[in-house]
Amino acid sequence: MGFDPTNMRTMGHGDLPPELNRLSERVIGCAMHVHSLLGPGLREKFYEQALALELGRCGLRADRQVPFKVLYAGEVLGEQCIDLVVESLIIVECKGVTALTEQDHAQLLGYLRFTGLPLGLLMNFHAVRLKDGLCRKINWPPVARPPEIVVSSPRVLSVNSANTP
Repeated sequence: MGFDPTNMRTMGHGDLPPELNRLSERVIGCAMHVHSLLGPGLREKFYEQALALELGRCGLRADRQVPFKVLYAGEVLGEQCIDLVVESLIIVECKGVTALTEQDHAQLLGYLRFTGLPLGLLMNFHAVRLKDGLCRKINWPPVARPPEIVVSSPRVLSVNSANTP
């Protein structure tokens, strides 16, 4: 029994708790504000930094470059970083590319799967209108991690202990 990406939904508010939908709307509003001031064409790290600043100004906690280690069969495969984790609930992956690819979507799905967080936002700041470069991925109810994959990050795992079986 392998991972089935069709179990994770795209867009919509679905069955998410209302407070999580409200939080995602606030995050998207902050991103739209950043995009309206900076416009397209910069490197993604500048959008990530500006979005973190804007989220903080709106009273939201946003951790940048949240690392996690991926283990397989007890061996560390390496470390990966999530661009932003907002309020320890929402993953935000910032992009500055001509068009989002399947790899971009797969990356966000992997982050959701590995961390057990309920919601991810993929944002392409290169789009003329941010709403055209925005995608929500829902992991609700959270899909359990397979036993051979372990994510080790105090900032992520301390939040997800309630989501972990």
